[in-house]
Amino acid sequence: MATFVGEAVLLNGRISGECVDCPLGMLPCHKPSGCAEQVTVMIRPEQLSVGPIESGIQAKVMKTTYFGHDSLIELLIDENGQATSASIRVLGRPQVKVGDTVGLKVDGDVVIY
Repeated sequence: MATFVGEAVLLNGRISGECVDCPLGMLPCHKPSGCAEQVTVMIRPEQLSVGPIESGIQAKVMKTTYFGHDSLIELLIDENGQATSASIRVLGRPQVKVGDTVGLKVDGDVVIY
């Protein structure tokens, strides 16, 4: 289950080498020394983007909210039978609509703890 806390998406993950395996796939991270195998993954909203299905992990658009200068897109990710939700912000009007299936991509290293 992803949690949207302030300006971050939090996911459960498992360390695998120099990456963390989580519902959004294998993501590069900076592994702190003495880090447990099971970790929490923190992703900043500006690291998330949506595009064509083949551009990332498949996610279904559940809701969009337009605020004038930006929009909130609520997504449902069903990876290996485990449903996870995540919310991202995009500039301007959303280019997707409820029911669309999109590719969710994470840019850059994520923080783990």
